[in-house]
Amino acid sequence: MEMRDYLQSCSSCGFQRSDSIGIAECPRCGKTLKYLYRRIREIKSSGFLDSSLSGMWKYHQLLPVDDLGSCVTLGEGGTPLTDSHRLRSRFGFSGRLLLKDETQNPTGTYKDRPASIGVTKALETGSRLVAIASDGNAGPAVAAYSARAGLDCLVVMPEDTPMERNIQAVLYGARLILVKESTVSECIDLVNELSGTFDWTHLTTAAAVNPYHIEGTKTIAYEIAEDLGWSSPDWVIVPAGGAGLAAATWKGFLEMKVAGMINKLPRLLVVQAKGCAPVVRAFKEKKRRVERWEKPNTKATAIGVPYPLDGDWALEAIEESGGYALTLSDEEMNKAAMILARSEGVFAESTGAASVAGFARALEEGIVGGEETVVAVVTGSGLKSISLFGELMDESRVIGRDSSDLNSVVEEYMQADREDLGTP
Repeated sequence: MEMRDYLQSCSSCGFQRSDSIGIAECPRCGKTLKYLYRRIREIKSSGFLDSSLSGMWKYHQLLPVDDLGSCVTLGEGGTPLTDSHRLRSRFGFSGRLLLKDETQNPTGTYKDRPASIGVTKALETGSRLVAIASDGNAGPAVAAYSARAGLDCLVVMPEDTPMERNIQAVLYGARLILVKESTVSECIDLVNELSGTFDWTHLTTAAAVNPYHIEGTKTIAYEIAEDLGWSSPDWVIVPAGGAGLAAATWKGFLEMKVAGMINKLPRLLVVQAKGCAPVVRAFKEKKRRVERWEKPNTKATAIGVPYPLDGDWALEAIEESGGYALTLSDEEMNKAAMILARSEGVFAESTGAASVAGFARALEEGIVGGEETVVAVVTGSGLKSISLFGELMDESRVIGRDSSDLNSVVEEYMQADREDLGTP
């Protein structure tokens, strides 16, 4: 067998394999396999970054790809990490608050990272068809990268997925199938059940069915550390649906620690919707396994995943990091999206702003405080569910074409602003 710089390993039974085509499940014990890199301790001295490449692919030494010439990219990664002075002031925080703005990826979500590496591997291994179950972010992302690669794409999503996401998937050329009265967990079960029947590459963003997605997503951690001068923040806040983002972020920081690129590890704060919080419940009850959440009740469908397939891994990451997990109401997430847009000019969907809502709650409860450095990962663009913000149009005014009409409305707005600021 060809010796590669990477291999897959089972942390439960010790099984290992080295093959270009990854598998998700250990053939001995059924646990999820993880990618390891043989040369990781040499990375720092040999140079981690490939300056000839941009975005997430400059970290290819720690990605399981054999042929860089086959990389399917739309410019994913390299998203900004910006100081949020106005939010920090608004919340009365004396430390440093930074936003990792994943809305600036090509399809408006961090899911472009796993989509890029997943479709790259599908192309590299000769697949002509990819399939994905999604709640509306990963599906359109995989559809876009499949279009770029010239691969056929099948996207399966719940029927109540916001229309904007459906349109995205179809516009990119995917075959869209909507499942009645379903959750994304049930859609995943459907695709997984037929994976042995059809010769497709399964790219649902869950390590239990897709071995590549964690590897693309973990590059968020690399970028945070690089932008901080190869150091770690005190906290990284991430929302959890399938929980792969939490697992991947922790894996990225662990790899950099092993490689000697960073000296300390951050703590993870994982947030979920109050009406569907299987990871938070397991954390609070000090369990080692995440159990299915029956009858989810939340409008935050992008993170309302009843059975997160990467939940156990995320739970492990929270505990290893000395982190925390908490729930948020739909109203808190909606409010955070509005505050984020009006304070920082970042338009996120409600679930994308969940990390900001989580920061506010953690600050209030004393979980985060002092002079700590906190990174909130903003996961998805509000343009992907813009119709959900339609009620804001009630704030607009319709006037005639006379300048006096405009004058009176502007004076009214200015008076209201002065009253809000408490000025005469």
